[in-house]
Amino acid sequence: MLGLAVAFTVGSDGSIGLRSARAALIIHAPDGHAVVPPGPDSVPDAPLSPVIGPNGIGPAMAGPDTPRSDTAGSGSPPDTTAPAAVPPDTPLDVQPPGPARPDTPLLLATDADARAVQLTEEDADRYRRIFALQERADWDAADAEIGRLTDRRLIGYVLRQRYLHPDRRASYDELARWMQDYGDLAGAERVHNLAQKRQPAGQRAPKPPRGEERVRLVGSLEELGGLRTIPAKEANAEADGAEGNDNVTVAPRSRTVSRARGDRAAVARVDELLRGGRSSHALSLLGQDEFGGKLDSVQYDAARARIATSLYYSGEATQALALASASAARSGDALPDAHWIAGLAAWRLNQIDRAARHFEGMAAAGPRSPWKAAAADYWAARALARKGKSREATEHLTAAARYPHTFYGLIALRTLGSVGDVRWQAPDLSGRSLAALAAKPAGARAIALIQAGQRELAGLELQRIHPQGDPLVEQALVALADRTGMPTLSLRLGNAVAGPDGAPYAAALYPLPSWSPRDGFAVDRALVFAVMRQESRFDPRLVSSAGATGLMQILPSTAQHVKERNADIGRDDADRDALFDPARNMELGQRYLSELLGMPDINGNLFLAAAAYNAGPGTLARWRRELSDITDPLLFIESLPFGETRDYVEKVMANFWIYRLRLGQETASLDAVADGKWPAYAPVDNRATQVATRPDASPAVKPVPIPAAPVLETPAREAATTETAVAEKPDPTVAERDEAMPIP
Repeated sequence: MLGLAVAFTVGSDGSIGLRSARAALIIHAPDGHAVVPPGPDSVPDAPLSPVIGPNGIGPAMAGPDTPRSDTAGSGSPPDTTAPAAVPPDTPLDVQPPGPARPDTPLLLATDADARAVQLTEEDADRYRRIFALQERADWDAADAEIGRLTDRRLIGYVLRQRYLHPDRRASYDELARWMQDYGDLAGAERVHNLAQKRQPAGQRAPKPPRGEERVRLVGSLEELGGLRTIPAKEANAEADGAEGNDNVTVAPRSRTVSRARGDRAAVARVDELLRGGRSSHALSLLGQDEFGGKLDSVQYDAARARIATSLYYSGEATQALALASASAARSGDALPDAHWIAGLAAWRLNQIDRAARHFEGMAAAGPRSPWKAAAADYWAARALARKGKSREATEHLTAAARYPHTFYGLIALRTLGSVGDVRWQAPDLSGRSLAALAAKPAGARAIALIQAGQRELAGLELQRIHPQGDPLVEQALVALADRTGMPTLSLRLGNAVAGPDGAPYAAALYPLPSWSPRDGFAVDRALVFAVMRQESRFDPRLVSSAGATGLMQILPSTAQHVKERNADIGRDDADRDALFDPARNMELGQRYLSELLGMPDINGNLFLAAAAYNAGPGTLARWRRELSDITDPLLFIESLPFGETRDYVEKVMANFWIYRLRLGQETASLDAVADGKWPAYAPVDNRATQVATRPDASPAVKPVPIPAAPVLETPAREAATTETAVAEKPDPTVAERDEAMPIP
């Protein structure tokens, strides 16, 4: 839950400053008590807020999108094909185990209601022994233990392990009988595939799996802005800005255009030319009656705005502004993205008045994505502050701060010096909630599988359960995913399940995996988790169409590159199968990430490192040459030619800042961005592993100079909160310096 604690101060030049009553981001620890993270976030009297004077505010967001690089370090623009999971008949040695949880208790809860739906401690321990014995092919000992079971609800899984074991060749009759009796279990498709391969000629085909589809958890509270209560009309809107694309979308309320075949053909032809980089030809075609004449005004303006978008990302800001502003003037309410491109182009051309009008227009049009809504309001605040309109700028900053899980929402919160109150604890696992879950067959099996140490299979069962609005089932799902280390399931649930107060469970949206790199963390957990969350959503089996694999989506070529540069990484640590193992995938990923951060041209710059991880360092180097005239960090990100990379940088940075907060760590890089500077990586998990020469090392691309903010009169500090300042501290962050913060 969020609250704003803001007070105003007035400088000698009439500029308005915002000071927080207590500038701190407050989180709640698992036991419910409030925790104020150390460092810049907890300075009680530091004004984390803007001086909104004639010299202006600060930086920017991901605009419309394009293809993405599926890669850690592919060096080439990405492909757009959706990632695919590893085929279900992948050999057992490729299936990665989940995060090890040796401390998982035999009983998940001990009250009477909970005991009634769980395995007894004796059976839970016996199942653990059975699975371990069968893993090493000790069938006789396993059979002896099976004979002592009193609760046989997991026998189907015991047989599944046995029949799929590489040291035992199951007959077709055994496999077909298993499908007959247990075809509704999670993972039945692997048994079915094996049965089909062993089906004798003339035999009836084995029964197909039953109920194997995962439940599609519809709606995404995260994409709708994060930790807040969502109005119904927003919850029903598509988050069209959540993924990268450069299409100019038409607002739903304005979709009165016709769908005639000629209209579609004309639009398709324009889009085909734009994909081929032929913007001028597309514009010429649009002016011909046989093409443009077939479109109504909104369709025509949408096509023209797409051409403007292509021109802007090709470096033609002047022509892009002319076309986008013309579309926005006539159809801006229906085409908020036309305002966006016009605003960026005007800002790049230093036409701040025009930029302000367009960003305000985009905000007023109501973008359908919270990421774009926060961007529009934040950029409107920047432009209005440059014009000296402090009150209006503050209103737009406050509007952007309504979306605290978005890139610009976080920057706006930091600029305002607001107090964020996020409850990180997952719900309790009570006997009532466990019993509600166990009333579903898949839930009863999942509970037993967790007790038996089979988290992978338990997760598959839990993914198939639809809560159907039952809050007890929802609470049990979230609690089990959190307590047993199932980050993929946690994230899925966090996007679809709200707590009693209507807000999503923050702990589920930003889970803390128990996986770790093979040799331990050399890069801060917050950054590694931020990349994993965006790359794979914590799915260790994920494979993209380009071959990027596992938690950090490592390409085989990148794995070989890292192996060649690190003598301690063997061939088996970098082969295709190794990429499915969380520990080895994370080791390769963090080595590559560390290499990128340490490159002289990146020098710890988090924006540039994220862009290079997504699109490759060679591609980033080319973009920097093409955008060498841009020194504003946020405008640089918004001007990257590939929308996938623009989106990626912002998503990873938002993840990174939120993980910093969840871990109770300082957020100096967020302070830097809110202050108009480039964000530098400064390790806090292990300060000996710094990549940059110093946390505030100047990046290769210099930030835009920010006019010094006037020193405001501040109330005398109370003795209880007075602390002696550290002498000679270089480059204080926003939260550390004793003056109001300008919006750069």
